[in-house]
Amino acid sequence: MERRSFFLDRLCALAVVMGLSAFGGGARAATRYVSRDGRNEYPYTTRGDAAWKIQSAVDAAERGDDVLVGPGVYREHVILKEGVNLSGSGRDEVTIYGVTPVKPVLTLTWDNAVKGLTINGPPCAGVGIYAELGVPPAKTGSFKPFRISDCWILRCAGPGILVFARQEPSEVLLRPDPQFASPEEWQRYLDAIYDTELEVEVSGCHIGACDGSGIVVHIQDLSGKYEGHSFSEPWGGLFGGPIELGFKHATLRMSECTIGHCREDGISVRAGWRDRAQVIVDRCEIYYNGRYGIRVTSGGGHLSDAVVRMNGCLLFGNQKAGVWCFSIDDGSWGMIGVEPSAHGSVFAESSTIARNSVGILGSPFSPGAACGLSSDINLKNCIVFGNADSDIDFTPFHEHLHYWLRGTSHSCVGWKELAGIRGNIDSDPLFADPQMGDYSLLPGSPCIDAGGMYLQASIALEDGAATVSWDPGKDLDGDPRICGSGPDMGAYEYPGEAPNYLLESSTDLVTWTEDYYGPASSWTNPHANSSKTMFYRVSIGRH
Repeated sequence: MERRSFFLDRLCALAVVMGLSAFGGGARAATRYVSRDGRNEYPYTTRGDAAWKIQSAVDAAERGDDVLVGPGVYREHVILKEGVNLSGSGRDEVTIYGVTPVKPVLTLTWDNAVKGLTINGPPCAGVGIYAELGVPPAKTGSFKPFRISDCWILRCAGPGILVFARQEPSEVLLRPDPQFASPEEWQRYLDAIYDTELEVEVSGCHIGACDGSGIVVHIQDLSGKYEGHSFSEPWGGLFGGPIELGFKHATLRMSECTIGHCREDGISVRAGWRDRAQVIVDRCEIYYNGRYGIRVTSGGGHLSDAVVRMNGCLLFGNQKAGVWCFSIDDGSWGMIGVEPSAHGSVFAESSTIARNSVGILGSPFSPGAACGLSSDINLKNCIVFGNADSDIDFTPFHEHLHYWLRGTSHSCVGWKELAGIRGNIDSDPLFADPQMGDYSLLPGSPCIDAGGMYLQASIALEDGAATVSWDPGKDLDGDPRICGSGPDMGAYEYPGEAPNYLLESSTDLVTWTEDYYGPASSWTNPHANSSKTMFYRVSIGRH
């Protein structure tokens, strides 16, 4: 029945497509070509007619079209149209070279995809890739206006990538005070406000040697910036100020990227008052930047969040700190800077933070006084060790460090009070050659096979037989994450023979309420089957 249903669905879809074609509905997307060897003949839809300039092909393109750029150096500044994609034949073959002072080399808007090219900023071009976004098309939801992949962005006078979301004040509605507003006024306010998220995706890119930060995502905060209103305190903008129309939350998703040798921060993401700022990085290197490796700031308020999620990442050589967390945001500090009553969290797994000035720099305020009791540093299978001044600095409130690190386990942290708790150690991890940027592990490292099993297995039952599907993931070099009796701590897995897994089962009934993080030698997982729960143990080893 399922196959027939699928077949009928496909027939229906085919009929719809045929009907649209018969009536001429919808124009097909075209490809516009750019090449130094082309004839430069409009509309540039064949390789022989390829445009000599990228902007010429972009101007000829319509929504949904692709602009393909052949090898060469193109000395121009490009402004993409909405819905037009730009692809180079390879980042080592195609270079867009900025020549005009201050002007962005490449400007994006909505529905763009950029890949396979190099953006070069000298001698004085400003931003490498720039986007300024206004009010989103809806009041709720998450929006991904563009994607950037497989690019090099080098030697810009400003940030490598700058995304600026501009808010617009409503001239009609002001924020009502819920204590005094009528139900009609409050409902009108709820109908008008925006709860939208800006998501920026960057993958497979290298950003380096920029005079600004590597990547900046900034949502303009209008709170406290209106004439005629008194917003001397941070919470003064809650009531009475104009409602802000535009994006509220900002998220940067970055995978398999490197950011290094930038004069300011590697990454800087900022949202406004009562908004959320978030960075999610997977298998990235962030190194030798002039200030912080990652800085995430929210403007504060009871609903404000600043969150960093890292997996398989390496942060080293950043001059101020690899991680600055739970600090009052003064506009210039921190990996995670939050205002009073806001929440800040770091979730790091299988990552290394080493040889920065400070590894993790905490708040100058005690919990409950400024940052609330929901602030956390959650390290799992991480190494935070060998930073110049301190690996973890919570001065003067070290007595609260156990609370802030209550989610940290199976990690190598240079803080002796944490050693021996939840599988944590404070021994020298024995990096291979940290002075040359090699943070892999030497033989005999205490971090080898010492990680916890924070992995998810998929167990299937068929005809009474159980099979396990296990994806341990990859390390920063792309090698399998488990090459021994368990995962290693840090961004790199020590080479070895990958184990297999033996699935054992029990008919004992269990009540399952939360994940079980077992020792490195085993991991347990339940499987619901009909009216009872089966209990499984996955043993790591060579059977």
